[in-house]
Amino acid sequence: MDEFIEELTHPKPVHEVIARALREKIVLHQIAPGSPLREKELAEQHGVSRRNLKDALKILATEGLVEFQPRRGALVTKLERERLRDTLETIGTLERLAGELACANASQDEITTLRHYHDLMARHYRNRDAASFFRYSQHFHQGIVEAAGNEVLAKIYRLLNGQAARARYLAHMTAELWDQVMEEQDEIMLALEARAADRLAELLEDSLLHRAQRVLDLLPNAR
Repeated sequence: MDEFIEELTHPKPVHEVIARALREKIVLHQIAPGSPLREKELAEQHGVSRRNLKDALKILATEGLVEFQPRRGALVTKLERERLRDTLETIGTLERLAGELACANASQDEITTLRHYHDLMARHYRNRDAASFFRYSQHFHQGIVEAAGNEVLAKIYRLLNGQAARARYLAHMTAELWDQVMEEQDEIMLALEARAADRLAELLEDSLLHRAQRVLDLLPNAR
């Protein structure tokens, strides 16, 4: 519902809408790493021109989710262990800074919106709806970055988050890790509402980095 209202009130260019739809499918592993992305087929499927589809793929390429190969066209990138590790470490540092800044700069309306996302995450966690839980988890973490009020930070985060999101989703695929994520999420929300900057910064970074190696361990064949 939130995304539907957003589209009505702040319509985006067609290629950005298509990029978001494809990004979600890639992040949720509904399109597997290494899969070809056939422009004609995808353009027809989404009811858009091939130019719009190609522009959407270019956005995903800048995020490291898609690559273009000679004679093969566009492919979903594979999860490369070293790059993924480096990306997760960087995202952890960015989220730490975002947490500190959000405690100082976030409006009460922004914190209320983040509480709304948190409550939706809790509902989907209880219902064991991993895809919906993850969708609002992404909204939550992106929301903290936006609430930090630093556009440079937000741009860098958006550029790297696609790769990190694929790893985060894998963490929700085991009951043990998912339970841990929800426990950490509760602590993060409380720290944000208290505007406890040091505590929130530590929780955000540790929440990601403590899971990073375990997520990488789920990819024994990653190269």
